[in-house]
Amino acid sequence: MHEGVSPARDLQTDLRDVQIFIRSAFKGPIWIELHRHYGSKPNEIAYVVVDVADTERRRLIRARAEAAFRHLGYVIAPVPGSDVYDVLPPRGEVSAHEVIRALARFAELD
Repeated sequence: MHEGVSPARDLQTDLRDVQIFIRSAFKGPIWIELHRHYGSKPNEIAYVVVDVADTERRRLIRARAEAAFRHLGYVIAPVPGSDVYDVLPPRGEVSAHEVIRALARFAELD
């Protein structure tokens, strides 16, 4: 288990932290959301969805975001044809302390 892993499995906080990490790495306003299957285990994600127009950049960002989620102990487990629901990051401003804490969770990935 990596130090950044959240034992409580707070998916929205983890998503927010991954988004902070990705925005820092790729320098820009990047929106990430998750799709989960109904009945997924707490550590399962069906798809990581990145809202970036350029296809090549989107693929790079998605691969890095998926690596960040795996680092936190999640499994990317898509089941083609199965229904999914969206998980969005929490809205609102993020404090400087939260940014530092989020980036520290992914220090081993840099």
